[in-house]
Parts: sequence; structure tokens; C-alpha cells
Amino acid sequence: MIIFGCLARNYGCDAYMQHYPSDFSGLLRIICLSIILLRGGLELDFAGKGLTMVLLTLLPQVFEATAAAIATRFILGFPWALCFAHGFTLGAVSPAVVVPSMMLLHKQGYGVAKGIPTSMIAAASFDDIIAITAFGVFSTIAFNEAPGGVEAETGIYVGWEIGNNALQLAIGLAFGLIVGFSFIFFQKLPEGPVRRFAKIIALLVVAIALPIGTELLHIPEAKFVGIIFFGYGCFRVWGEDKPEEDLATIWMFCQPVLFGTIGAAVQFKDIMPSELSTGVLIIFIGLCARWVGAFCACLEPKYTIKEKAFVAFGWIPKATVQAALGGVTLVTARERNLP
Repeated sequence: MIIFGCLARNYGCDAYMQHYPSDFSGLLRIICLSIILLRGGLELDFAGKGLTMVLLTLLPQVFEATAAAIATRFILGFPWALCFAHGFTLGAVSPAVVVPSMMLLHKQGYGVAKGIPTSMIAAASFDDIIAITAFGVFSTIAFNEAPGGVEAETGIYVGWEIGNNALQLAIGLAFGLIVGFSFIFFQKLPEGPVRRFAKIIALLVVAIALPIGTELLHIPEAKFVGIIFFGYGCFRVWGEDKPEEDLATIWMFCQPVLFGTIGAAVQFKDIMPSELSTGVLIIFIGLCARWVGAFCACLEPKYTIKEKAFVAFGWIPKATVQAALGGVTLVTARERNLP
């Protein structure tokens, strides 16, 4: 799907693709991602998974971001703050790949006894939040250090950036839990198709409205954590009476849109062939470090070597966050005329 999206954007009808709605496709990606994160939230179960989930959320990402930042520094010569902003762009895992894959394995019974699929679902959900927050902090530092500085131009300070992101995360978490737990009233409806239909419509309304609302209110960091904990709140009050199969069917239609628009975000005309090998090398260095970090995250003796290796390889996928953040630094630099 990614490959076909890429081919359509670069080798499709030029007259049509010149009018490709990049902003609208970005919004579609966010909505589709919201639906898959909602599915992940409906499967969240933190019991007995605290240590593994925390380590999986932090270690692989920090390993990869640090390795990629060091490689970027010594290969491309970027400033350190920009190197780490780049590192955390690469360091995010793709929940659009990991979550449905782990849910499929969970349904088939693989790794269920040790909670491997659900641990990875929970960690994937939080991994992106940390990556996006760290990217925001380091990119702010980078633009502060640039000639003219963001502080002087806009009054944005690093401390404010960190506090603002933390506040947005708290708002998203609180909103998600409150709305999710309030959906207990659906259990008062007569059991049957009507209740099931009402639940799926309510879930979709929130999954679509929440990312749009947070963007309009200028609290974009709240959307992902909000949708995850909204799903978790619904799961706590609905139990197994959740419309998981209906959401899975809807995801089948969202999947081509999500991955097709991710592929369409890649434009060959913006890629310099002379720098392609350098970029691939930096990505490879980061992925090697990520593999080691994911392997180390499964420190508990209950995991076998094979299970640790599975988690490490399963923690490699990239797509969604990279498509969203990949061009932000370049666009911002051009807007502020910072070479």
C-alpha cells in the first residue's frame, strides 16, 4: 500500500497530482491512526506488565534516538539539538503496523500467557507520545540556537515547551478517561444489535472528533494519549462487550488510506541521490541500536531468548510518525529563513 501510494504520487498523472491535497491527506492519516490506537486502547491491560511496558516504551527509543543523533552529528555535522530532534523522529515505532499485527497474534494465542502482544500494544501507544514530545523539545532548542533564535522572535522558551507538552498530555489523558468511563451508560441499553451499533457509532464519532478538536484548540499533543485512554476507559466499563470485530472491519477500509497517503508523502524530486546512501546508513545505525534496546527491555527472566528476539524485531516498524514529523524542521526553517 505504501509502495503503490508512492508510485501514484510520483508516477501518476502529473496534472492531477499537482493538486494533491497534502493537508487533507495528513488529517486523514491522523484519523486513521486514531482508529487503530482506539483499537489498541480497547485491548489495554496493565496488570503484570508494568516493568516490561515501561522498558519497551523507553529503552528502544532512547537507544535509537541517541545512536541516530551521534551518527547524524559525525556524518552530517548537524548541531546536537537538531541531531536529537532527528533521532527522535526516527525513534518512534509505528502503531499502525505494530498494533494490528499484535492483535492478530493475540487472537491466535501466541505469547498470550506472558502478555507479549498486549505489552507491545500498550508500549507502542506510549512510544509515539514520547517521541513527538522529545522532538518538540529538541527542535525548539535547535531553533533557539539558530541565528535570530526562536526566543527573540516568538518568545517560545524550552521550559515553556516542556510544560506545555506535559499539560497537553494531562488534558488528553483526563479527557479520554472521563469520556471513556462515562460511556458506561451504553450498558443500560437493551443487549443486542442496537447497543452494538450505538457503541460503534459513538466510538467512531470520538475517534474522528478528538484529533480534529485538539488541532482546532491548538493542543495537538493531547490527541493520541486521549484516544488511547478513551479506549481504555471504554474497555474498563464494557469489558468483553466491546465492538472489536466491527472496528476491525472498519480498519480494513482505513488501512489503504493510511498507508497509501504515507507513501504519497514521499516525493522523489525532493530526494538527492548523492545523499540517499548517507540517510540509509544513519537509519541502519539507529535500527541496530533499537534492536539492542528492545532486546534489553525484556529483562525479566520469564522471557526466552527467542521471545526477546521476537520483541526486538517486532519493534522495528516505522511509518506514521516519520511521515508526520519528517518535513517539519525543513518547513519551519524555510518559513523563518534559517539556512
